[in-house]
Amino acid sequence: MFISTPFVRFTVNRLYRQGKLDQQQRDYLILQDRQINMMISIGALVLIAAYFFR
Repeated sequence: MFISTPFVRFTVNRLYRQGKLDQQQRDYLILQDRQINMMISIGALVLIAAYFFR
């Protein structure tokens, strides 16, 4: 969705393949990235709606 998502997933998966992260850490970091992106999307929608309905 955002430019950070492919970079975050690439980096997390690379660290996982190198053995520097375990499965639980990998899943947690990807979940955190998804939650941050969801908050950004909701915030953007609220700002757009506020702009059009003022």
